[in-house]
Amino acid sequence: MTIVFRSPLAQIVHLRIVLSNGFHYVFNMNTTRGGIEHSGICIPSDITVDKAGENLHYSYPRAKWRKPTDRTLQMFSRLGNASPEEIVAFARQNGILGATQIKPQFKLWNEDRVCRYGGADWAFIRPPYFDGCEPLGLWRNLATQLRAILRINARLKGHTHDPSPKPSPDEWKIIDLRKAGPIDTLIDEQYLFQYVINQWLRRGNVRPVLGTEEEGYSLEATDWAIQINYDGLVGALAYRLLLTVVGEDRLYICSGCGEPYIRAVRAPRPGQENFCSDCVDIASRRAVERYRQKKRRGEGK
Repeated sequence: MTIVFRSPLAQIVHLRIVLSNGFHYVFNMNTTRGGIEHSGICIPSDITVDKAGENLHYSYPRAKWRKPTDRTLQMFSRLGNASPEEIVAFARQNGILGATQIKPQFKLWNEDRVCRYGGADWAFIRPPYFDGCEPLGLWRNLATQLRAILRINARLKGHTHDPSPKPSPDEWKIIDLRKAGPIDTLIDEQYLFQYVINQWLRRGNVRPVLGTEEEGYSLEATDWAIQINYDGLVGALAYRLLLTVVGEDRLYICSGCGEPYIRAVRAPRPGQENFCSDCVDIASRRAVERYRQKKRRGEGK
């Protein structure tokens, strides 16, 4: 069974269920009461880095749960060059990857659910309350890939300074694609982009399950609801990535720092520079420079 989301950030979510016998069932679900319910991330209370600054260690004397937001996705995408202290600070707020190295003898493992890093395959399957460690390099690798995905998405939607839709070969070199051919056309890019997003969903084990309308069960009424479950931080990021790609029209690429960001104010005109809140000073300086250039051109006539 396949479930395809349409317009998940709108008030109505369209779900198309395709069964193995070929029949299609389509129904709408009103999400004005807060959207599709989804699970959260279990965050261990003890998260540290080893003396070499290469591995993150965690344990569960206590734990807390948190649900991710669009900001979680943005913040993670900026960890590609982060220091160990910055990654630990993020993990303490948003959870750990739950990465486990897959031994070479387990050849039957689903290849789409693993990530290649450091000459080994990693899967994000460690359950909550199991102590562990994971390489900080894997964090940076995934963050760099996620940033590239967001940049490709913004370009496909025309939300960059250069709004023309065209392939982004430099970004694709970053993403972990083992069987990708040359990307020559926009169709190639759309096909591979769909594959990459679905690969992230499989890595994070994002899946629909049967839940209840209210938390817990009730003796008064039986009200079922669709709920989205996922495994750990990677699943949470994959779920937020899906919502962003399908329904987020405010994702832009900053003309100053080049980072993806959610634009709260009105959309810029096609081809116009746009800046995130961290680059307001750059926007002001460029505006002053443009004004001076116009003034000089006017004086020269």
